[in-house]
Amino acid sequence: MRRKIVIIGLSTLAVETAERLSPGPVADVVLLDSDEGAAQVAAGDLAAAAAGTGGPAARVRAAGSWEAAAGADVVVVCDGDPVDAARGVAERCPGAVVVVALDPVEEACAAVLAEGRFPRGRVLGVAGSVEALRLRAGVARALDVSVADVDALVLGGRGERAVPVLSALRAGGSAVADKLAAERIARLVAALRTAPPAAVRAVAAATAGIVTAVCRDARALIPAAMLCEGELGISNAVTGVPVVLGASGVEQVLDVVLTGDEREALSAAAVPFAR
Repeated sequence: MRRKIVIIGLSTLAVETAERLSPGPVADVVLLDSDEGAAQVAAGDLAAAAAGTGGPAARVRAAGSWEAAAGADVVVVCDGDPVDAARGVAERCPGAVVVVALDPVEEACAAVLAEGRFPRGRVLGVAGSVEALRLRAGVARALDVSVADVDALVLGGRGERAVPVLSALRAGGSAVADKLAAERIARLVAALRTAPPAAVRAVAAATAGIVTAVCRDARALIPAAMLCEGELGISNAVTGVPVVLGASGVEQVLDVVLTGDEREALSAAAVPFAR
């Protein structure tokens, strides 16, 4: 069954996320923006680009009002006010999974939750998955291997809120600690917190990965920000934790063995949720 994805905004992040979703039959994509004319231009360009792949493509269309969001399975908040987005979802597609790509993602997720009163498992923030992509790429360069052979798990949020789980850092099935000096690994980890923020392309890739997992009911393990109620020792706060994603959003939160420093960093990264 085809899914319906609504992407809010026409920023570079919104359009690039749509581009990553459009070359495939996963779903129908709606670009929602008050400037419907500009949205139509962007949708036309995306449809043309997808057609150039020669394979099946999602249907991409534009809309200027929330009426077009009716029946959406996933709403991706790339632009604008998260409170306005929560109101639109609550009115037009209250059963949708909301994927928040705005930064700071924890605060944006909290705003959506507070306004929309959605089940916490249906509001997901694009958080550690972005930094996991950056860490995998850094390790792959350091080892001169394919990034596809590197696994990384990053909890918490983006930038200074990132909490890499070093025990999960692996290349070719082996611990990266057995292949790289501790000092080199420390520099790669530190770069997540001190380097410039992740580029739009990396955030779009992480966003599309979360949306695809939901649309395909993939039960994929992806770190995402959510409201925690005791998971990994975090209560009544939003932060990135390892979740299993399916059609209804979070199907399960997995427990992870953390060092004392990692657990402390995760607690510090969490943003309290005001009910």
